[in-house]
Amino acid sequence: MSTWGFDHEKNTSAAGDDPAEGQRRGQQPFSSADSMASKRNVIATAAGWVRRTNYTDTHGNARKKEEILVAAHPGSGSNSYADMIHLGPPDIAQVYVRLNANNVISANTTANVYVVFNQPVKVKPSSNIMHIVVANTAGGNNINAYLYAQGAAGNTGIDANNTLIFTTPAIQGGTGSAKGTYKVQSQSITVAGGGNPVYNPEIGVSATANLTIVGAVSNNVLNGVGGRITSFQVSPKGV
Repeated sequence: MSTWGFDHEKNTSAAGDDPAEGQRRGQQPFSSADSMASKRNVIATAAGWVRRTNYTDTHGNARKKEEILVAAHPGSGSNSYADMIHLGPPDIAQVYVRLNANNVISANTTANVYVVFNQPVKVKPSSNIMHIVVANTAGGNNINAYLYAQGAAGNTGIDANNTLIFTTPAIQGGTGSAKGTYKVQSQSITVAGGGNPVYNPEIGVSATANLTIVGAVSNNVLNGVGGRITSFQVSPKGV
């Protein structure tokens, strides 16, 4: 639990490839020190740091369950640790990709890149197209991953309503049977035409998210189960 806090990202280290810096991004507490997946559904709300689980009950209704991990509320009314006085806007805490059983992505298939924030986020329904660049580092080519529909009215339904899913077109391996190696470099999410349509819906549209993927996140990209991989491979043979 020593990695958690309520400070602005600008006051913390954003660079480097130290795994400890990757653990501290977003400042959420997480229960399993050997698995960063345990912080994906931890968000800052008016109640403090909360583990939120979205699920469907036996009657088919969408439900939300919350467990308070760090109870904290510094003021009254809308003043909370998730406002501009403390944490500030939602920050990108983690990026992960899901690999197959052979720990690669099969060539000529689409791939999802999951961008996790430390607060709930929502995308304005009328927003312009957004994308991130997935860079080739050995074999293959650079490719853009695009943000597609995020559910009703732009709300995010996975993890703790805090994750945007960017999807690539069919991604290529290397030359012949060689694997291509890719990485999500440090960058800002690109919004076609400018502007910023991502915000914390539990505060309001003025709480626009920080769209920067800092080096400490880029250099600590994770797989689906929370292991640090930094980059990932695309295999023509899927192995």
